[in-house]
Amino acid sequence: MKKLLLPLLLLLSVLSSAEVKVLRHPSYHNGKVAFSYLGDIWVANEDGSNPQRVTDHRARDIYPRFSPDGKWIAFSSNRYGNYDVFVIAATGGTAKQLTYHSANDTVVGWTPDSKHVIFQSARGLMFPGIPNLYEVPVAGGLEQPLPTDWGYWGGYSADGSRFVFNRHPMVWWRQHYRGSYAADLWVMDVKQKKFHQLADGDYKGNYFWPMNASDGFIYFVSDRLTDESHVKPGSKEVMKSVNNLWKIPEGGGHAVQVTHHSTGRLFFPSISADGQTIVYEEDAGLWKLDTRTGRSTPIKIDISSDDKENDFETLTVRNDTDGYNLSPSTKRAAVSVHGEIFSIATDWGDVQRVTQSYSRETGPSWSPDGKWIAFISDNSGREEIWVAREDSSGLKRISDSDTEKQAIRWAPDSKWLVYTASDHKLYRYDFEAGKTTVIASSDAGNILGAHISPDGKWVAFARLDSDLRPHVYIVASTGGSEHHIGDDERLFSETTPVWTPDGKRLLFLAGLAQGGSADQRRPQVQLYSVSLNREEKNPADHGVDDEEQAQAAERLNRPQPGLIREGQAREGPGRGEPPKVDVKIDFDGMNRRARQITYMSDNVTTIAVSPDSRLYAFVTIGGQDGRPVSTLHTIAEDSIQPTTVTASSRGGEGEEGGGPPGERLINSLEFSKDGRTIYFMEGQGLYAVDLGPSAPAGGRPAAAGAARSFERRRISFVVHVEVDHRQERKQIFEESWRIMKDRFYDARMHGADWARARTTYGPLMEYVSDQEEMHNIISQMIGELNASHTGISSQPSPEERERSAQTRFPGFEMEPDSSGYYKVTTIYKDGPADKDYVHISAGDYILAIDGHELKSGDNYWKYLTSVRGAKIEFMVNSRPAAEGAWMAKVTPVNTVAHTTLQYERWVAQRRAIVDKLSNGEIGYLHIRSMNAPSLRRFERDLVENHYKKALVIDQRFNPGGGIDQELLEILSQRQYQVTRLRDSVQITRPHTHFLVPW
Repeated sequence: MKKLLLPLLLLLSVLSSAEVKVLRHPSYHNGKVAFSYLGDIWVANEDGSNPQRVTDHRARDIYPRFSPDGKWIAFSSNRYGNYDVFVIAATGGTAKQLTYHSANDTVVGWTPDSKHVIFQSARGLMFPGIPNLYEVPVAGGLEQPLPTDWGYWGGYSADGSRFVFNRHPMVWWRQHYRGSYAADLWVMDVKQKKFHQLADGDYKGNYFWPMNASDGFIYFVSDRLTDESHVKPGSKEVMKSVNNLWKIPEGGGHAVQVTHHSTGRLFFPSISADGQTIVYEEDAGLWKLDTRTGRSTPIKIDISSDDKENDFETLTVRNDTDGYNLSPSTKRAAVSVHGEIFSIATDWGDVQRVTQSYSRETGPSWSPDGKWIAFISDNSGREEIWVAREDSSGLKRISDSDTEKQAIRWAPDSKWLVYTASDHKLYRYDFEAGKTTVIASSDAGNILGAHISPDGKWVAFARLDSDLRPHVYIVASTGGSEHHIGDDERLFSETTPVWTPDGKRLLFLAGLAQGGSADQRRPQVQLYSVSLNREEKNPADHGVDDEEQAQAAERLNRPQPGLIREGQAREGPGRGEPPKVDVKIDFDGMNRRARQITYMSDNVTTIAVSPDSRLYAFVTIGGQDGRPVSTLHTIAEDSIQPTTVTASSRGGEGEEGGGPPGERLINSLEFSKDGRTIYFMEGQGLYAVDLGPSAPAGGRPAAAGAARSFERRRISFVVHVEVDHRQERKQIFEESWRIMKDRFYDARMHGADWARARTTYGPLMEYVSDQEEMHNIISQMIGELNASHTGISSQPSPEERERSAQTRFPGFEMEPDSSGYYKVTTIYKDGPADKDYVHISAGDYILAIDGHELKSGDNYWKYLTSVRGAKIEFMVNSRPAAEGAWMAKVTPVNTVAHTTLQYERWVAQRRAIVDKLSNGEIGYLHIRSMNAPSLRRFERDLVENHYKKALVIDQRFNPGGGIDQELLEILSQRQYQVTRLRDSVQITRPHTHFLVPW
């Protein structure tokens, strides 16, 4: 026992002396430092000694801030799914929740009297999605917005006379930025409600996290250079800039650098109530600055703590997958689940595990002989193609290149396969020779998928041209001359080639799609078919012209187009061994044989062909109530009318497989072997829809008019995945680093040392215990590139969605009244309260919500976030008294719908302002986003403002998108015609335009 005790004591001493990293959001008061670590709030002495855990909760507690009197620590916690404001005694105890709205509330600081917590939240006060600063009383009650228009971060001076703040949001982890989105610095005179902006000369960068000090200066974080007068954004000089603390006189003047760190990783400073001490993050550790002397010292904190979660966990996953591929029998499917490959039954049967590792395996592809499953894995430290048998034996890596891999396709004889890679090449791997060859390449981007002909002699693929238009080519499977199937005169672009199993046709998508285009005003992409050989009859001729043709059809036992007769199996691969196919191609005149199959009102995105080559399945994507909706259809080659099979669900809150609408679109179509079932992905679910023995695949309009119901079912399975959370976080970090290395548009990475970034941030994963902190570190790494439209995010898990509080909105606003009750101030137009049968009007008093008495100052968000049923019941009166009150029930809306109501009100207010100031002569419109719905609304608004003398086009708060070309095209038009009927008005052409005086 004694022999064991000494090594154990030595081990404990080593563990206890380990300095930790990734200590976040420090706050200082009277020799104590509060900070967040491992998702909890801690307090230590200012020399780093005696660290004590103040909160201990499985949720994530962050942004601690001491109250000026030192009695309280305010912090943000996601204990109910979103971040709310909590307070706890500085010595520990029970945390008290102060806010209840389901928007994220980030603690920023305190009022000087320690009675209110300042926090930031995006609730649409200024504009949907734009943050504002609020104050909430520690004693409890309703939060109130600060009069700062909009705001992100800030704090009061010690006497409360001045409030310094960042007005608009900032990307705190992006380094070296210069431009209009930089964090600005404003000062408010609290008493007079006057504002002025502090700026210094030519500097166009960030003024992060402003703080009032006691020496007449405002401190902030900046990465400014000594001379900014000739610095260009993104230049080599800018890329050398690093974050440091600076100060500027509170009345304005020249900024002075205070700290001189060299890492650029200085974040989230806070200042003590007396203004003499600033604590901040630097290089994943904590530092302290004495503002009187200007001296900075590190705070080294030693913590030995157990994680809040098990390092190892066995996840039980039910019915969710990232991707799939059917086996040759289609009785089983290879699925990827949480980075592992499994084989599941599509009807009944046991689960087989194909892979078991801490790497990520995706993209399974089953060989036609059923013996092998190919997949992509980063087990070697980079993405490679591997193969294994269904029982996990025979694991073998078959590729060896530092590239991303995609789109594995097997040859019909299972002796070779092809795949695409991020070096813009299409590769073929031969198993017998163990050799990899390049059969096609591109100068403009990755090869956009490939499909092998049923006899294995040809490969069809899509490649971008110099205008980023995709085009389909056919090449021999061993490489050689390439043949473009279309021409620019007839087909603007082509993509997604698919051979029919009989080897007679090649299907593809074609239209006006272009890599850099966003022509959203009309359907662009439709399904096309091209015959590989000369045709003896017009394929679009569906008529039976004489009895001889009718009898010929009978002799061939051919069903009517689009019908499968009861008891009749499909011919070809759907029954028995597949027929021998010898694909012969007449390339001469192929472009003239291309024929459009579909004429849908929405774009076609995905296609699949039945085993007998007679039936085509395809997906269209349209919109409904501002959401993308996908629809699965079928059509026969010799048909003119498609049949709708099923549509994607809305993916509402709490719905199985829920998530963002864009992730619930139908994709990845595959037919069963007998051709009677179509499998597809929707969200993370694998589904099957049975077409039935007499399911219409399309046909004559009369035949297709009959309504049919197709039953869809979710493929049910349960798999168990062992997860090492530490290893998983490392894998995600490595994958994030590789993605930027392989995909970032500038191979020189904007001059950043990307290899050094990997070694700088990678080791910090050892100090991370949750996904959000992992994302923070990865974001900091990506921030070194100084690039917009970059970052990392993920969707909440089903468990997180289930426990997330969701505020419901009744469609009106109310404010505290001197009577002691809340008074309705605004009824949102077209909202749930804007109904004749809902007896609530502006000026009415709200006396209770769902039986809870409501008085001025009470936090009503608590009741609107814990709605018990589908409706909310309000006690209402036209005067502030219970006598004569009535009950009004409202069916509330969710955050998305409420945001739209807020937006429409915001637009209407600004339209009214412009109309009033211009006496109705100037029009106003706002472009909410750069997407298809915004384009359609823009065109409608132009018509409504057609006869205005001038037009204000407001594009503030627009998050971006791809309709710039269409907007400029519309705005650059000039009048070329006037049409007028007798005794009528003149109509100018073009009609959807605004005639600008040139």
